[in-house]
Amino acid sequence: MQNKLGFKVMGVALATVIALGLFGSASSANAAVDTQAATPAATAPATTKGIHLDKLVWDALVDSSLKATGLTKKQLRDAITDDKSLADVLRGLGDNVTAIEDAAKASVRSHIDQLVADGTLTRARADKLLKRLDMLSDKLINRKGWGHHKGTPTPQPTLQVTPTGTPSIQ
Repeated sequence: MQNKLGFKVMGVALATVIALGLFGSASSANAAVDTQAATPAATAPATTKGIHLDKLVWDALVDSSLKATGLTKKQLRDAITDDKSLADVLRGLGDNVTAIEDAAKASVRSHIDQLVADGTLTRARADKLLKRLDMLSDKLINRKGWGHHKGTPTPQPTLQVTPTGTPSIQ
């Protein structure tokens, strides 16, 4: 009898964890939505959800680097370590870091301009993003380690069972 009760408690706890995970994902997705004034461009589908400029710039830097060096993404990722930046790797290969960075920035500008042309991004918002482009590109190409975002991951809720047998989410 106690085993059946334990399974029920664990089932309820598991369902709670799953539900929190689903609702947590939805709320974090909603937090990334661009919070412009309600204009037709701000309410356009899909692509107005959070223009993450740092990811866009990082991806463009990686793409430009791959084209210039002929490396695979895995080879480039393996070359960039906690004590080496993308710029360090490119210099080590004898590539022109400035030319690669300029190509990446041109790609980002083109992408943002296309979003404006499609009506999915306002010109004012695009101009704000583009003002940060040079600074962000320099920062990312010189950052040690792989990726556009460093930091601690968002903690996920864990299931704890108290000594009395009641589950709690922490």
